[in-house]
Amino acid sequence: MKRNPVYQNFELNQTPFKLHSRDVTSGEGAIWDKHHAHQGMEFVYVQHGEGIVIIEQKIIPIKPGTVFYFQPYQMHRMKVYASEACTYTRSKILFEPEIFYPLFEHLPVMKKFFMMLWKERLPTQVIDLSDRREELEHLFELYKPNKSLSAEEQQERFSILLLCFLQLLQHSWRLSKKTSLEAPRTLNHSEKALEWIETHFRESFDLRKMADELFLNPQYLSRLFRNATGSTISEYVLTRRLREACLFICTTELSIQEIAMHIGIPNVSRFCQVFKHRIGLTPLQYRVSNNKSKYSFV
Repeated sequence: MKRNPVYQNFELNQTPFKLHSRDVTSGEGAIWDKHHAHQGMEFVYVQHGEGIVIIEQKIIPIKPGTVFYFQPYQMHRMKVYASEACTYTRSKILFEPEIFYPLFEHLPVMKKFFMMLWKERLPTQVIDLSDRREELEHLFELYKPNKSLSAEEQQERFSILLLCFLQLLQHSWRLSKKTSLEAPRTLNHSEKALEWIETHFRESFDLRKMADELFLNPQYLSRLFRNATGSTISEYVLTRRLREACLFICTTELSIQEIAMHIGIPNVSRFCQVFKHRIGLTPLQYRVSNNKSKYSFV
């Protein structure tokens, strides 16, 4: 079985934007499985493929023609299955909002929309643009990355793409507030489990306590969660803790021991060991590598 690594670097420190046009994952048994957060605003336009997205304790089905939006440092998981017959094809816009904010100085309506996306709690983060696919495809093709251009030209092209994309998105975003793309009600138990983890992940994990509070059998809860999310509960809790650790390492002066305590791993040696195994750096190396300036999660 082919599997993409769970962690990926979304660095924006050297270049404040990234554009991927028609990235393809395919092959018998191939899986695109990402569980991460990062500093920039991210839009993922799904052209082909099916799977799930987990965001804000909601499990949402992926289908072609949808755009998913993730706010800075917002943890999310995308899991898409691909095959020789059905590829996972997507285009992605990722950028540092502070750098591109000046674009909207003389565009008051667009500026308001941009600030809502950037700063506010959103009623939806999934937009069905299946009726605008031809326009989206043309847009990403027209402004696809061109490495032969200078850095200044590349950023200018990206700025034009961003303005066009947001203009296309704005009307559909308003309409999407009145619709729901959430998963069927059979996933409610899994969503409640995600909400429980979000509230309790800093505590010592106890499956039986979790199951009791959700009025479920522990074995049934574990099986239900894995079927819905693709990971075990303990794996998800650990990943959530490490995301919190990354954020605190990058944005606070707390000691590594204090951070370990905060995320529910009081044994600092074990925390450092797990962090190094999953992230690839020790907590101190990770703090140094981010240089206390612009930060991104791996």
